[in-house]
Amino acid sequence: MLSNIFEEIKRSPLILIQIVLFSIIFIITFIIIYLAYIKKKIRLKLRDQQIIIITLGSCILISILFNIYFLDFITDDAFISFRYSKNLANGYGIVFNPNTDNPVEGYSNFLWVVLNAIPILLNIDIVIWFKIFSIILNIFSIIYLYRLGTRFYSDKVALFCPLLYVLYYPIQLWVVGGLEVPLLLSSMIIALYFMFKEMNEKNRFPRYSWIFFSINILTRIDSIIFVVGIEGISILYYLYKKDKSILLQRIISLIIIGTIFSVYFIWRYSFYGYFFPNPYYAKAGTNNLITQEGLQYVLLFGVFTFPILIMLVFSIIKILRSREEKLLKMLLIMVIPIIINVSIVLHLEKHYAGQGFRFLLPSMPFLILISCYSFEVLAKNKDLRLNLSISSINLYLNKFIPLFACFCLILYPLTAPLIYVNTTNTDVNNKYYKLANWLKNYNPSNTTVAFTDMGIIPYYSELYYIDLWGLNDEVLAKNRGNYDYILDQEPEFIFIKENNLKIIKNITNQQKFQDNYSIFFTLELKEINQNLRVFNYNLFIYKINEYSLTNTSLINIFL
Repeated sequence: MLSNIFEEIKRSPLILIQIVLFSIIFIITFIIIYLAYIKKKIRLKLRDQQIIIITLGSCILISILFNIYFLDFITDDAFISFRYSKNLANGYGIVFNPNTDNPVEGYSNFLWVVLNAIPILLNIDIVIWFKIFSIILNIFSIIYLYRLGTRFYSDKVALFCPLLYVLYYPIQLWVVGGLEVPLLLSSMIIALYFMFKEMNEKNRFPRYSWIFFSINILTRIDSIIFVVGIEGISILYYLYKKDKSILLQRIISLIIIGTIFSVYFIWRYSFYGYFFPNPYYAKAGTNNLITQEGLQYVLLFGVFTFPILIMLVFSIIKILRSREEKLLKMLLIMVIPIIINVSIVLHLEKHYAGQGFRFLLPSMPFLILISCYSFEVLAKNKDLRLNLSISSINLYLNKFIPLFACFCLILYPLTAPLIYVNTTNTDVNNKYYKLANWLKNYNPSNTTVAFTDMGIIPYYSELYYIDLWGLNDEVLAKNRGNYDYILDQEPEFIFIKENNLKIIKNITNQQKFQDNYSIFFTLELKEINQNLRVFNYNLFIYKINEYSLTNTSLINIFL
């Protein structure tokens, strides 16, 4: 990782300035918070409530600064959902290709699709809408993560929950990335807050938690596993405790959530005809419980997140030793979704860890909440004078481990510019946008295009598309090697990126392809080629020979 950072610095000295600024900001932030909340030696004539407000405001400010820093980042996959939103707003239903007899569920974020139909109906730019909406959702996550933390820790120690949340910048990257991450995280955090609040108050009926759990599962269908796991372990816990009032409360909550999910599931099954969303069939592709790509993804996540994981392991040991019922209950409920999330990711293929570990971000609120017990331990051991007597070793570790983890966490900014460079490819997006407009303006509306990237180009061109990855094509999702199926449809254009070696081999070597298609245009994507340097992303555009069209207009656009 360090060698990559040094290479980026050589190519762009601006990255060094960014690293220095990030590091200074976060070192100062940690020193102030440590002195204010752990050592309590800072001379501030402020009430506790004022300190809490100032710190939460600082966390929100840091998150917004990160959001602004990553503002240019938007993943191409986001426009897959937006295309479904556009077709919904235009009256075609939640489909990828309008006027099709076999609708395909190429998304797994139903509520995100529906919500993003609103700006299209109101003629508001979709990118501006989701950026603002996502940042607002993230602010709610920060506030409610703190409120959730106060259920287990002192008011001041709980402030480390939102602090760790905003400093873990992959979350802030995906807040503006275009996918459902901010809605997924905010709904889960708020649901957990109300769940623990309801359990503490021993209400017989769940007031609000079921609403936000329902929002969570409608935002992403596989969240049903998380929600059932959380509610299920809560029911078992209170069954063991023989607390009938809270047991009834959580059973009612689970019944309501199950009813809402059942209604949604019946609709989607009757409309699409499959038990799982189409991306599941396209991404799984194996009967192995653990795939090589999944294992590599989880291990890289562990390396990148190791400061928080150090605090996590330390906190788990301390909580188990404390035997405090409130903390043990929190640990039991929080660990379940983490295990579920990791298990799902280990099974899937086609991960790209360079884009901020999106598939494991749902676990971060749980990891952070447990990890913050380290600061509770540190607050109880304020004297940091070194004493190496055998009897003091355990006490010394109680001081050292959280501080060491904090120091490592401060090093996170060193990788922020590197992640930015590897994810924010403005040049690619701009060229895709130009290509989409050319397709729309110079080709009839019934033109068919086969391509892997089903985001920006399909969204803006509004033509008919065949998804070579199979995410939006039920045939290719279940039979990835069936490229005769593509050629039999005789698409006017086949787009192939140079890095898609498997597709190039399977399609371009087909006799039918060689007889009927020829190269039409090559789009050079220099920025992403220079940034990644592992393989080229140049786009080869093949045109069917019988389709009469010259490439002059396309050449002029990219001059």
